[in-house]
Amino acid sequence: MLVIILGAKMKNTSKHTAGKIGVGIIGASPDRGWALTAHVPALKSLPGYEIRAVSTTRRENAEAAARAFGAEQWFDNHQKLVSSPKVDLVVITVKVPHHFELVTAAITAGKFVYCEWPLGNGLAEAVEMSERARKSGVRVTGVVEGGAVASLHYRGGLSRRTTLLWEINGTEGDLRLTAPTGHAQLTQLSLFGGRGDDRTLQPLTVSDSYRHVPGDLPVPAAEGEPKYDDLKSGLPKARS
Repeated sequence: MLVIILGAKMKNTSKHTAGKIGVGIIGASPDRGWALTAHVPALKSLPGYEIRAVSTTRRENAEAAARAFGAEQWFDNHQKLVSSPKVDLVVITVKVPHHFELVTAAITAGKFVYCEWPLGNGLAEAVEMSERARKSGVRVTGVVEGGAVASLHYRGGLSRRTTLLWEINGTEGDLRLTAPTGHAQLTQLSLFGGRGDDRTLQPLTVSDSYRHVPGDLPVPAAEGEPKYDDLKSGLPKARS
């Protein structure tokens, strides 16, 4: 799950748990979506964050999400969420056509923004938001800045066997990664390997020393947790 993170200057208005970054989630459905499967578990696994507000287009859904996620505020209007003094960081988990309106509203309100990718609905929107960010003294960062070691291309049609198969042939051995879905960010990968005179590939266990997140986090949340952990270092010091 690639993301773009926008940071805006924030006012010293938070009056909640000392040392916690107050989070408001736009698009926080209580029973489906990225907020439920990725963002909420990731945020709850980190001690530096506190989910304080949620919003959806329907107030009853927002209230249900607030109960499910432990938020004290719920809104059916995104403007009220981004304007809340209880919110330091706005997380946007809705479809791309709404990103421009929501991101710019949060920046105008002086809040940091964590927005799912792609940032804009086309290049023009992305450029416009970047320009607004620049003029507002906003820091733009995210996973896309670090580069990628590989890209996955999807094709339509029926999957007859393994949906994802990625084989790496090296000078000292071979690796094969498989998954039941082509969206590698949604499922646990299976890893097989062989080296030297091995005639077949055998299942490999990834050492816990290579894991950067708790092993019991679902895969989408495990993808997002390191991003939130990195984001904390770029936020102003959490306030009481």
